[in-house]
Amino acid sequence: MKIKKIIGSRLILRPVLLEDSVHYFRWFQDPEAMRFFGQKYYQMSQPEVEKYFSTLKQSINLDEEIMWSIELKNGSIIGGIGIQPDFVNQCGELWILIGEKEYWCQGYGREALQEIMDHLFMNFSIHRLEVTVTTLFEKAIGLYESLGFKREGIRRHSDYNRISGNFEDEIIMGILKDEWEKN
Repeated sequence: MKIKKIIGSRLILRPVLLEDSVHYFRWFQDPEAMRFFGQKYYQMSQPEVEKYFSTLKQSINLDEEIMWSIELKNGSIIGGIGIQPDFVNQCGELWILIGEKEYWCQGYGREALQEIMDHLFMNFSIHRLEVTVTTLFEKAIGLYESLGFKREGIRRHSDYNRISGNFEDEIIMGILKDEWEKN
């Protein structure tokens, strides 16, 4: 099955393209943009980013990461969103990055998450979605809770933040399909 473009009111989630890697490379170099994002990506080299992007598929296969670029209706790419699915267990882990700082705190992350959750719950046999977020990223925790995610547990010192040099706790948050339907 081909990865579909998802059109929201202010943005488009479209399958990631190799040429998008230039944006991600720039974001992955920015300590402020990466402060609360997966540390394995921080300061990846351009060839490493291109190699990673070349492995992404334009179709959906069992247990392979699915990724969309977040694009404004004017064509500007402001971030990315994706899921690591587990179709056997009907669940998946979401991630999101708004890399362009001038678009932070303007509702684009909320819209992208709402669109992707709607798409996944309505079009796939997904029963549960989860996110993992550092306990220090209070804005994201509030956003996830407002979308219906529940705090399920804490992994203590599970994330070594190369920017701060500290180990940080992470919160696992989840939402079930029936909770999403009520939200």
